[in-house]
Amino acid sequence: MKKNKKINKLLVVKPNYKIYSVYKQIKKSGFRTLAVINQNEKLLGTISDGDIRSFLLRGGKTNSSIKNIFNKKPKVYFNNNYNLNNIRKQVIKYQYGIVPLIDKKRKLIKIFTWDDVFKNNLKKKNSPLNIDIVIMAGGEGTRLKPYTNVLPKPLVPLKERPVIDHIISSFAQNGLKRFHITINYKSKIIKSYFQERSQNYKINLHEEKNPLGTVGSVRSFEKNLSNNFILTNCDTVFKTDFRNIYDFHIKNKFMLTLVVSPEDFNFPYGSCKIDKNKNLISIEEKPKLKLFANTGLYILNKKIVKLIPKNRYYNITDLISSCKKNNFKVGTFEIKNKEWLDIGHIKDFNNALDEI
Repeated sequence: MKKNKKINKLLVVKPNYKIYSVYKQIKKSGFRTLAVINQNEKLLGTISDGDIRSFLLRGGKTNSSIKNIFNKKPKVYFNNNYNLNNIRKQVIKYQYGIVPLIDKKRKLIKIFTWDDVFKNNLKKKNSPLNIDIVIMAGGEGTRLKPYTNVLPKPLVPLKERPVIDHIISSFAQNGLKRFHITINYKSKIIKSYFQERSQNYKINLHEEKNPLGTVGSVRSFEKNLSNNFILTNCDTVFKTDFRNIYDFHIKNKFMLTLVVSPEDFNFPYGSCKIDKNKNLISIEEKPKLKLFANTGLYILNKKIVKLIPKNRYYNITDLISSCKKNNFKVGTFEIKNKEWLDIGHIKDFNNALDEI
């Protein structure tokens, strides 16, 4: 093959390559999808580690060639009409491992990786965040029944993709690539899903033997976490800039930051203010109240993880109370209502179908 300086040789294979060698190349490259080309550099398709695993599960042999198992209809762009913004949208929506760029004769010109697609975005936001994301996904999702009678909450389909894909994508397009997902309910299905899926980021699954609440299991893998990390639940999708939240958290030296959103509430009755002796102080007709909703997104300093008891059911509200008792700074960061979607209830989930 004629050497092309634009293409990393680790990202291309040929159809006669053996499965075991292609799998080694996938691991060495750091990407989970490779381009398949012929002797003339013509693009034939792509192959992912998921393609290989599926073949082996069907009884295939590792010394077989990849010629009959690679994807012969990958998404491609032509050299004379590609648009990086369109590629970016496709990568986010369909979680493509790579996007090949070809000429009119299907000769491979360039391979867009996740980093290529998002590097311009990240430059605008200074440097990408290098912190871990913890997604608490072990609950039964009782508020999403009957969907969760069949599937675990992370895999309930929201339009064309599972809920967990939407959540991960919202972080990934901000340059965040390291995810820890806690699982319990229907954990085997979740494990199978991630084993079969090609990913552009690192996924660590942490299985709870017993339900440990909304933050309890974090204690078991605290050594693997960055000094500050994001914690979120599995029923909220965010459309916000996580860099702003992180910078606020660091600047104010908070040990725990809650992300909140304002909610206006029209009280339907006259509101009476009464003292301890039952005397009326004042009355206000149908006041408009401004409350703040907890969005379920937090940034934690790893030092407070020590407050979480080992192998015990423990909620984030318990941790917040413990922080306050120990005089650790707890702050809030406000985002707009349009910057997050709650999909934890059937009604909210159905509404989100129109907004995703």
